Amino acid sequence: MRFLVNAALLSATTVVSMPARGDETRIRAGVGLEGGAVAMPDENIGLGAVGFYGRFGAQIGNVVSIYDAPGVNFVAAPRFGSNILLKEAIMIDFTIHDRFTVGVGPSTGLWLGSAGVEGQLGGTVHLAAYPWLAARDTGRRGFAVSLDLTPAFAMTGLSGPFSPDPKGLFFALVGVGYETF
Repeated sequence: MRFLVNAALLSATTVVSMPARGDETRIRAGVGLEGGAVAMPDENIGLGAVGFYGRFGAQIGNVVSIYDAPGVNFVAAPRFGSNILLKEAIMIDFTIHDRFTVGVGPSTGLWLGSAGVEGQLGGTVHLAAYPWLAARDTGRRGFAVSLDLTPAFAMTGLSGPFSPDPKGLFFALVGVGYETF
């Protein structure tokens, strides 16, 4: 009898000490399309942007993730012609009830266009909802609808004389994509 009690206690201890299924560190990845507005308040200019994004990093448990978020946007500006924005952000995200994420992180960018090459420094706030989501033992996968808000400064003159007067920018981009986390 004593053997059975000890075996039951050992078994219960083992189950309690094991991590919950899906609560391990795993890959966080995703791709999607995005579009929205880019405002330059100093210049009184509003621009349209469309492009795609990626996400690649680590999901640590079911709540926290750290990932790289590269993207390419095609930006149309009446006064400046067309531009390509190569952007990059390192994000830390927090998942709320499996269906929502909130994240923040520093971002950089490189503008390539008719005005030459310009750099960009800023920060991004990422909000996402997952209306269709499949939860498995190895994590979650699903359709994502996101909003990225990025205040930034354009550092002009990377392809010529550097300007010490950075221009303010603000991005509001809505995205749709597929993510696993």
